[in-house]
Amino acid sequence: MVGHIDTVWAGVTDMNRSVRFYTALIGQEPAYASPHWTAFRLGAVTLGLHADMPGGAAGFVVSIEVADLETAAGACREAGGEVDPEIHETPRGHVQMVFDPDRNRIQLFRAATG
Repeated sequence: MVGHIDTVWAGVTDMNRSVRFYTALIGQEPAYASPHWTAFRLGAVTLGLHADMPGGAAGFVVSIEVADLETAAGACREAGGEVDPEIHETPRGHVQMVFDPDRNRIQLFRAATG
């Protein structure tokens, strides 16, 4: 059911400031940058920066690739977590937010096919 950790990302309040910080920290330019989403490739994992998050910056989120969003979300719910009912389409695939019993956010990611 679970593939691998695809992305670790953080909500940011000022994208330009955050890009400058992470560029200096990592020592490389982003692989992709926009006012809404910036991504640094770090081996097999992407470090992402996400602007305009509802509720503002709220720490890091682990994005885990799954084969089936519905099955993975159901398993989270059955294990005592919460599931955001919205599934968002992105250029890379579909994502859905779930919350562990302590309300830590985990993003489920299903890659686009084709």
